[in-house]
Amino acid sequence: MRLDRVREKALVPVDAASLAAFRIFFGVLVAIGAIRFLVYGWVEQFFERPTFFFKYWGFEWVQVLPHPWMHVAFGTLAVLGVLIALGLFYRVAIVLFFLLFTYVELIDVTNYLNHYYLVSVLAFWMCFLPLGRVGGLDARRLGRLPTLPAWMLMALRFQVAVVYVHAGLAKLTGDWLLHAQPLDIWLHARTEVPVIGPLLDEPGVPYVFAWAGFLYDTTIPFWLSWRRTRALAYVVLLGFHLATHLLFNIGMFPLIMSAVATVFFDPSWPRRLGRLFGGRLVPSLRDEVRPEESPRPAGMPSALAAGLMLFALVQALAPLRAHLYRGDLLWHEQGMR
Repeated sequence: MRLDRVREKALVPVDAASLAAFRIFFGVLVAIGAIRFLVYGWVEQFFERPTFFFKYWGFEWVQVLPHPWMHVAFGTLAVLGVLIALGLFYRVAIVLFFLLFTYVELIDVTNYLNHYYLVSVLAFWMCFLPLGRVGGLDARRLGRLPTLPAWMLMALRFQVAVVYVHAGLAKLTGDWLLHAQPLDIWLHARTEVPVIGPLLDEPGVPYVFAWAGFLYDTTIPFWLSWRRTRALAYVVLLGFHLATHLLFNIGMFPLIMSAVATVFFDPSWPRRLGRLFGGRLVPSLRDEVRPEESPRPAGMPSALAAGLMLFALVQALAPLRAHLYRGDLLWHEQGMR
């Protein structure tokens, strides 16, 4: 009975506007990310100059492309990102992007970054969502979808929450909470930062940062999910990611997380924002959408429900596999990628 209730809630129609915004954010950011690799010479540095690549177990067969094809690959990723943002040939674009981006990430273990993995996982989810018909150009030929089943939004919220909660659990160590390490070392190396730099030398500051980071990561998805605290929580989120951007070299991660966290907002938030501008930015946002009056899908296929639950279970539990290895995890790093 309880499972039937969950399935019923998963099929409730919701305004698809926030998913359209998510698609645009995702497409723009991945396109920028691919262009950065081309402009800054990272394609040559990470894929063309090295003569040896460290392989993932089971993916030793993945090989780098010869010159100039890695440049072509990143150029293609940029184009696919633009198509995703526009919602043009979306289904083909997102599937090709997922396959090509994941291929690039499997070439060498040493290129791994947690937000690259997140991009692959989000792209995988998006392969099953008809987001091109939501505020995208595909809607002109395939028909517009003003609402979508709630499970599509819930799936993305869950995936973003997994990132934060496991980031918090990773900080649940004596080194981090009791000794503020390695944060103490990192902060002392950034005393040249304007305004707050001198404060980073104070003895208690690393402990404040350590506990704040732990509490932030483990709780922010819940504060974002609660309507009463959502606005303040997002302001805190922006401040947190701005601080990490200024203090640490972690690439586009702060920008990516600031963008994808909008999935926790009310599903109609882009429509409300659009009305403030008279619908000039996106004309379709002027339309009134009443999800409660939209037809509800007849049901969720058992195969789809089982697949969603299995994938969610893997995403929730897979990061914990690192604790199954013997020895000091922070030394051998087994299971951290």
